[in-house]
Amino acid sequence: MQDLHSSLGSAAAPSPEDRRLQISNIRSSREIELLARAAIARIYCAAPLGETLGEIAETLREALNCDRAIVWQFVRTDDDAAPAGQSSKCDGHAIPVVEAKADNSPSLMEWGKTFALADDPLWRALDAIAPDDAASCRTEVRSAASRATFAVRSRAVMPVFVRGRDRAAVLWGAIAIHYCRSSRPCSPRKCSALEYVAPLVALAVQQEALQQSLYRQAEEFKHAIDYDATLKRITDKVRDSLDEKQIVQNAVREVAHALQVGSCNAAIYDRNRRTSQILYEETIFLPAQIYRESDMSAFPELYDQLLNKQYFQFCSLYERNVDRENCDRKGRVAMLACSMFDNEGVIGDLWVVHGCDHEFSDLEVRLVGQVANQCAIAIRQARLYQASQAQVAELEKLNQLKDDFLSTVSHELKTPVSNMNMAIQMLEIQVKQCDRSEETQARIARYMGILRDECKREDELITDLLDLQRLEEGGYSAAMSVIDLEKWLRKTVAFTRSRLFSRKQTLTIEDEALPTLIADRVILDRIIIELLNNASKYSADGSEIILRLSRAECDDRPGVPTGIRLFVTNPATIPKDELPKIFSKFYRIPNADPWKQGGTGLGLALVARLVRQLGGELDAVSEDGSTTFSILIPNHKDRLDMSD
Repeated sequence: MQDLHSSLGSAAAPSPEDRRLQISNIRSSREIELLARAAIARIYCAAPLGETLGEIAETLREALNCDRAIVWQFVRTDDDAAPAGQSSKCDGHAIPVVEAKADNSPSLMEWGKTFALADDPLWRALDAIAPDDAASCRTEVRSAASRATFAVRSRAVMPVFVRGRDRAAVLWGAIAIHYCRSSRPCSPRKCSALEYVAPLVALAVQQEALQQSLYRQAEEFKHAIDYDATLKRITDKVRDSLDEKQIVQNAVREVAHALQVGSCNAAIYDRNRRTSQILYEETIFLPAQIYRESDMSAFPELYDQLLNKQYFQFCSLYERNVDRENCDRKGRVAMLACSMFDNEGVIGDLWVVHGCDHEFSDLEVRLVGQVANQCAIAIRQARLYQASQAQVAELEKLNQLKDDFLSTVSHELKTPVSNMNMAIQMLEIQVKQCDRSEETQARIARYMGILRDECKREDELITDLLDLQRLEEGGYSAAMSVIDLEKWLRKTVAFTRSRLFSRKQTLTIEDEALPTLIADRVILDRIIIELLNNASKYSADGSEIILRLSRAECDDRPGVPTGIRLFVTNPATIPKDELPKIFSKFYRIPNADPWKQGGTGLGLALVARLVRQLGGELDAVSEDGSTTFSILIPNHKDRLDMSD
């Protein structure tokens, strides 16, 4: 603003006219300085661009006493270098952005149009001016056509440069003052004022461009968050179902409503028949095509890409009715297609259809693609689940057939075995009455013993099968009674001592003062006998088998004996990988029978189910050359009270 104050340095006494001019210059200078401060404050307070530029124009008009102050923006044809979509070249047109005018001056803003400036030498000069040239362009308008167009007699114009994307200066527009009532020369003071204000306009434009850029980035970030939330919601809904049709329906419906598209559909491929059938479609303003089947070979340009796990978007070239209620509304549509695939191949595709003027954004493409992937995974899981369920059903059917067979065979075998036992007893009586030699009698007794033992073993096997069948079917009801454990133990153990004695095995019983137990006596007998027989069977000659009984406490009532715990220990080792299998039906540990007497593998399976029938717990530990079976038998006092 040095030009505005240069006249104050004169040593000669000014005339009254010069004095008025000096005062006017000082007042104008102060107004423009105040304008600059106010404009900068508004710019950094993020005031709207129109308001800031309007304030600048109005203050400038009043300070320079002109008829019009106006800010122009040039129309661009190339937006590669400029910010906020502005280009580096003007196409010869300009748009009035803001205008400040005197009351009796015509308004250019009211025309609401773009002005052609290509024939105006002043505007051509502005387009060619260098950014570092701070001189304004000014001229007097003598052309009648120009006066009619702009209603101006003289003017001064200052170019406005902004920074482009490559940080180079770009001609954005200009700020101009017009004198409409008379042709006044544009003094250096006025040109200096324009030169002072032009950077403020540029700063306001740059700030607005920055705010718009930040706003766009914030909107894109918000859209990304919204799309991620939408994707999570759709993924949760898709994975909530194990039904293939429900999965497709959820995915299609959610995508259609999330993107507000005209139509969305999903198709499943039949790779053998080379067909694609739409399984579900959600439409908003397009006609539905649900269950339509397409021949892949008829559209190789589409399905070759989809079968290669690709996605693409295009605009259809044929007209179609896009509004059922308004048949006259016809047009092309924009389509986005994504493959539904997983590691095992392509399952189907997901299509999104919109109006022809719609371009799918990167976020929309990403959303549809990820939904298609999640849908493929869910469909594959549903198919695996259905296959596994079919296998489970088939296994259950086979297991039921097996159980029915075992039950039938067991019942059918029970009667002949009972008859055999009775026949053997009668035969023994008859043989004793016959007069035979001692050698013949001994041979007959040995054969009878074999028959009796094998018949007994067959009877035990059938009994085990029947008991297991009843336990698994829930047909075995426990009969609770009061058991004196000391008397019961002596009586029960007596049944197994003969087998232990024949193998020179010893049974050691370790017990303490035991409480009275309320349980099923028959089940308890069966458990002890089976465990002792199993210990004897898998122990070597001369081994010691230990049976230990102690009081037991439940976790919910510490310090109060609520049952007993049985421990059966024998000198045998079970491999760690075999230990979890020993309670399975028909399972026998390979090469673990020192007496070679065989078996069916039902004994421990029966023990496990009998313990479960009493509500107890069974465990087995094998280490340091010995195996210990631990059984917790609860005291069923409450059930006895209920039965009483």
